[in-house]
Amino acid sequence: MLDLIRDSAFGHIVRLVTRNKYLQYPEEQDPEIWKKYVSHEKSGYAAYHGSTQPPENSHLIDELTQAHGVRSRDERHDSETSSRTVGDGVNEASGVRVDPEKGKDLHVIDWYGPDDPQNPRNWSRAKRYFVTFEICFLTFSVYIGSAIYTPGLMGVMAEFGVAQVPATLGLTLYVAGYGLGPLIWSPMSEIPQIGRLWVYIITLLVFVLLQLPTVFSINFGMLLAFRFLTGFFGSPALATGGASIADMYRPKKQVYGLAVWGIGAVCGPVLGPLVGGFAVQAKGWTWTIWELMWLSGFCWVFLFFFLPETSAPNILHRRTRRLRKLTGDDRLTCEADIMSQEMSAKDVVNMSLLKPITLNFTEPIVFLLNLFFGIASFTLFQAVLPYLSDAYPDSVASVLAGNDLMRSSFGAGFPLFATAMYKNLGINWASSLLAFLGIAFIPIPFALYKWGKQIRHKSKLARKDI
Repeated sequence: MLDLIRDSAFGHIVRLVTRNKYLQYPEEQDPEIWKKYVSHEKSGYAAYHGSTQPPENSHLIDELTQAHGVRSRDERHDSETSSRTVGDGVNEASGVRVDPEKGKDLHVIDWYGPDDPQNPRNWSRAKRYFVTFEICFLTFSVYIGSAIYTPGLMGVMAEFGVAQVPATLGLTLYVAGYGLGPLIWSPMSEIPQIGRLWVYIITLLVFVLLQLPTVFSINFGMLLAFRFLTGFFGSPALATGGASIADMYRPKKQVYGLAVWGIGAVCGPVLGPLVGGFAVQAKGWTWTIWELMWLSGFCWVFLFFFLPETSAPNILHRRTRRLRKLTGDDRLTCEADIMSQEMSAKDVVNMSLLKPITLNFTEPIVFLLNLFFGIASFTLFQAVLPYLSDAYPDSVASVLAGNDLMRSSFGAGFPLFATAMYKNLGINWASSLLAFLGIAFIPIPFALYKWGKQIRHKSKLARKDI
C-alpha cells in the first residue's frame, strides 16, 4: 500500500514538498544500490555504436561480449568496482572502448533484472488487479457522462426552447469531445518525461470542474460548448486506459485485462440512462450533471491518492533523475532521455499530435479494424482491442486513440439522424439498413486472419513475431 501512495500524485507532491525526505525509493535509502540499475549491455552498445540497441550484425554482439570485455551483471557486482582501473576512452560500466566517432560514454539505467519490483509487469497480482479496477472506474466515470444526459432531453428542450435534434447535440458533442481528446492526450502520455499519471489526474480534475458551468449554463450555446469540453478533457481514459492495462500485463495476459476494461466502458452507457432517469424524475435535467460531477469527483480523489504511474519509460526516466541527483554523475541516462535528446521539435509534434492520425489512416490493420469497430457492437472490445495492443505494443495509446476517434465519430453522428431515419424508413427498413452495413464488414476479420501476418511484416510499427 505504501508504494501505491508513494507513486501516486499525492506521493509525488509529498516528496516534492519534503524534498524527498518521506516516501523514499530504495536507492535513496541505500546509496550503493544504484549500481545494479546500470545496464552494462546497453552501456556497451552505446559506447560501441551510439545506440542502446544491439548491432544488426550478430557476430558484432559476440565481439562486444567477448573481445571488448562486457561482463555479466553478477560478475560486475561481485567485483570491487571502485578499485577497477579503467583506461582512457573505455566505458566504465561495460568495459567497452568508446568509439571516437559514433560511441557515447554513458551509463544506461534500466531494470536491474527480470524481477525488478518497480516494473509494472512485476507488480504483485493484487496490485495489478487494484490498478486495473482504478482504470475501469475512471473509464466508467467518463463513459457514463454520455448516456446519463439522455433522460434529461425533455428538460433541456423545455428550458432552452429547442427541438429534439438540437437538444441531442448535448450528447453528440460530448461524444465528439471524447473522440477527439485522445488524439492529444494519448500521444502525450507516451512521452516518457510526462507519463500517464498526470495526464489522468489533471484532465479528470478539469473534467470535474467543468460540470459546474454546464449545470449553470445561461443559454443553450453555453451548454453545448461545455458538454464538448467535458468530453474532451474526460477522454484520456478511453484510449490511454487500454495502454495502462498493456503496461501491467504481459502479452499473453493482456487480453484478460483489456476484456475487463472493456466491461467498464460498456457499463457506462448501459447504466447511464438508468441512473439519470431517477434524477430527472425527482429533480430535473441538471441533476444528471450533478450526479456525473459527484461520481467523477469521488473517482478523482480516489485516483489522486492511490493511482501509480504505469508507463515503464516514465518510471525509468524518474529513476534516472533520482540517481543523477544522488550521485552527481551526468553520465547516468536512460533510453528515453537518449531518444528525447535526438528528437527535434518537429519530431515531438509528430509524435504528440500526428501519430494517432497517421497510424489510423496509414496502417491497414488499424484502419480496417477501427472502421469495423466504429459501426459495430461494443462486444468487439473483447477481440479488437487486444489484437491492436498485441500488434502495436510500442504505440498502444496512439492506436487506441485512433480507435476511439473512429467509434466516437459514429457514436456522435448517429443520434443526430437516427430519429429521422426510423421515422422516414420505418423500423423494418431502418434496422435492416444497419444490418446490411454490418454484413458488409464481415469479411474484414477473416481477411486479417489470412493476410494479417503479411500486412504486419510490411509495417514499420507492427510486431513481426506474431
